Amino acid sequence: MSTILIVDDHVLIRKGVRSLLNRHSTVDVCGEARDGEEAVQKVGELHPDIVLLDIQMPRMNGIQAARQIHQLEPSTKIVFLTGHPQSVFDESTMWSNGFVSKLSAETELIPILNHLLQSTPEELKGQPLRYQWQHFVMNALAADGESSAEKTAIAREAIAVRLTDVRLPSTGELAALSTALQALEKLQRDHCSR
Repeated sequence: MSTILIVDDHVLIRKGVRSLLNRHSTVDVCGEARDGEEAVQKVGELHPDIVLLDIQMPRMNGIQAARQIHQLEPSTKIVFLTGHPQSVFDESTMWSNGFVSKLSAETELIPILNHLLQSTPEELKGQPLRYQWQHFVMNALAADGESSAEKTAIAREAIAVRLTDVRLPSTGELAALSTALQALEKLQRDHCSR
């Protein structure tokens, strides 16, 4: 049986995900963590097969935690389970093997987990992020020592640079840029309300 660590700063989300996973006999929830720092510590102790990782958390966000988990336990698979749009946190990012929206976890989480558990490491190797600016956004949000406001400002700057480029974005890229800006605005509002 494969083991899973659930990482989210909201206890109700952790309980809901645990309840969903407990209905499936192929996985066992080996633990929970409230933030990225605790997640890294528990990965070192529990050695889970998969970590379900929220992105926006106190102390250490999910992107920073994913990077450390990957260094600590390279064989551990990471799935971002978040309320943020996938256009910002593309499933092919080098620190994750999948992406599930919290809004669709009931229908999408188990199929993604089954896919990960049945795939070989070679099959899981991701492709680069779709657009170059996404790398800058991901790196800005994962930066150590920066405040949330500074990270968001740096990420916004990367998007602004792309929007003012001489080479016009395609319709698909414009939609991704728009969604990314909306996600950053939501991150900023969430940070201000804490």
